Amino acid sequence: MLAEIGGFDANDGSLRFQRGDVCYVVFIGDRLVHYSWVQRSGSHPIPGAGLSVPVGSGEFWIYHCRTVEHARGKGIYPATLERIVNDHFEEGYCTAWIYTTRENIASQKGILRAGFGLVATLGALRVGSHYYRMGHANHGQ
Repeated sequence: MLAEIGGFDANDGSLRFQRGDVCYVVFIGDRLVHYSWVQRSGSHPIPGAGLSVPVGSGEFWIYHCRTVEHARGKGIYPATLERIVNDHFEEGYCTAWIYTTRENIASQKGILRAGFGLVATLGALRVGSHYYRMGHANHGQ
């Protein structure tokens, strides 16, 4: 079902579940319209920034979020982010991380609506399919 929205590979999904990641989904009626992934252990890759960040104790990373075109602009994304954060804080987690590209203005707006604040801007040089981190990034640790 996630593949119908796009940007999803079943093999990646299987590896994510094996790692212990959680997938939040939103339906309108019987149609899947949104998914967001949450990683709570291991090292979280951020390929577009050319780095991988260890998931610290009490932390979780929200990543690979997607909403179908016809359901965008209805507040689904920020509502899902709020639900993820509330669920995890109730479980004892204390820090949530999320990121997007500089060009994804809609995602940035949804992230801000959900109550997140900007901590750092990361940069990378892309050469073909490889990303090389540029400069030093501190994400608040």
